[in-house]
Amino acid sequence: MLSQMGPEYASSLQRLISAKRYKQYTAVFGGDQKAGAALYLLDIEVRGALLELLHFIELPLRDAIHRDLSAVYFKRWYERSDILDSRTTRSFEKAKGELGKYLGKEPDRVVAQVSLGTWTALLETGGPIKDAAGNFVAASDYERDLWHPALAGTFSGLAKTREDAEVLLRRVRRARNRVAHHESVVFGVHQIGERDGTKLVRQSPHSMIADVRALIAHLAPDMKAWLDTCKHVEELLGDQLAVDALAYAHLKRNAAWV
Repeated sequence: MLSQMGPEYASSLQRLISAKRYKQYTAVFGGDQKAGAALYLLDIEVRGALLELLHFIELPLRDAIHRDLSAVYFKRWYERSDILDSRTTRSFEKAKGELGKYLGKEPDRVVAQVSLGTWTALLETGGPIKDAAGNFVAASDYERDLWHPALAGTFSGLAKTREDAEVLLRRVRRARNRVAHHESVVFGVHQIGERDGTKLVRQSPHSMIADVRALIAHLAPDMKAWLDTCKHVEELLGDQLAVDALAYAHLKRNAAWV
């Protein structure tokens, strides 16, 4: 846990990061530099605590999808270029190339090399399949070829439809990326491309954590009881600084909140 920052360091912190990024923290308190610095440090701690929970998602998610697709299409299912769109095929070919001649032949090594974005994309509708020259061959259909024979089972009890599973994974991935890129969490996270009528959709940190915990409970049910006792991130969000930041975001952001 970071120690409290004295007022003599507030101006140094402001010089350390961009003025535009820092301004939102001080704006919550009418320009108060000390309170803004305290909120900035709290946001760092919130992101760190959220990352602790996210640790229990990425590996189990990858393994569950790999297991269930292997049961239908065998362990090298990722080589099925007849059903996977070219974007997905390129991701796995890149992983195999990075691993080299020998390790690239080991399915477990290959799937471990692929990013969370690729796993999330398997819940989308699927894109075009192209030949080596880049010519369109066919449109992939992930609903038919991935969801119904395999992934519906992966998410059974958590998501009734492919779309529901995709939205959940997309939001959790955004939370992970937000933390990894050192972006603010206490003000909520804009859901790029999502709208509710005329308003952009923004997810509150509490909703974000609820998604993360729901996915953990599904993927690692034997860990749920213990993780339910790990309330550090909720405790941090209960700090008055974080409460004030979210209230400010609700006031200033013309968004539909989830």
